[in-house]
Amino acid sequence: KAFKAKGRDWLIAHSLIEAHYFSNACFLDGDALIEGAGRLTMPVDILQTRYDLVCPAQAAWRLHGAVPHSTLQIVTQGGHAMSEPMFKRVREVFDRLAASPAG
Repeated sequence: KAFKAKGRDWLIAHSLIEAHYFSNACFLDGDALIEGAGRLTMPVDILQTRYDLVCPAQAAWRLHGAVPHSTLQIVTQGGHAMSEPMFKRVREVFDRLAASPAG
């Protein structure tokens, strides 16, 4: 529903940009993202839906392992698209971060 509201031109442009990045490994060398993730000093909350077939949970586990101070939450409902259960978790994280002294 949300994508449809953005219109045909937006969907085509978004898809082309996404395909360009994926076909070029997001312009990252090998495991550069995972290897550099441990240098993050800010809070890292990783939210992953159980049924996401585009971004499998294995990637979230790898990131969580690379960032010792991270938290990982598996949302048992939903897939790749933002669903109500995932939206609720995202809001909880944002609210917690906004209420923290550093926020």
